[in-house]
Amino acid sequence: MKRGKIINLRDKKAQMTWEQIVGLIVIIVLGILLIMFLNGSLGRVIGGLGFLPNDLNTATAACKQYASSDALAISFCEYRLLNINNVKQYVNCPYIHTQAVNALGADKVDFDKDKFACPQTPEDKCRELNKAKTTVSGVKCDSIIGDGTCTGEIGVCDIFDNDEAGCKNSEENHPDVTCTWNAVQ
Repeated sequence: MKRGKIINLRDKKAQMTWEQIVGLIVIIVLGILLIMFLNGSLGRVIGGLGFLPNDLNTATAACKQYASSDALAISFCEYRLLNINNVKQYVNCPYIHTQAVNALGADKVDFDKDKFACPQTPEDKCRELNKAKTTVSGVKCDSIIGDGTCTGEIGVCDIFDNDEAGCKNSEENHPDVTCTWNAVQ
């Protein structure tokens, strides 16, 4: 039997070329970016650096599409939770139009904010949500629904009595019922 030469692997050094090192680094960085993209954190990082005006560009493009067809009137008027002007708030296309004109200029916003008569106002949306610490189209809901709730007999002590005086008024209109204003602390 012929014996081959024994190679001592300890004498060999594993060397990578500069091209291989750079290639490995690029692969690692692309892998990290892919993971960030897939879990949604890449948008927050880029938005946080100020490259994009929060959700304004995307929302403006969507509203332009909604305004292009009468069949999309509901989508045009629908409130969505977006980050506009660094405030997470519920907004619809008329509000997005105003903010886009302020941020991007009128020439960059090519849809009519009055294309459809939206039936729900920001105040209506605040009442629907009934959350005092929420913002709708730049308006803080606690200025609309108050800093508390009116409790008592349903239909008499209305949650839409948005302040202590309104709650007391409900009670005065129905002497047989006690309404209580519960202020949010």
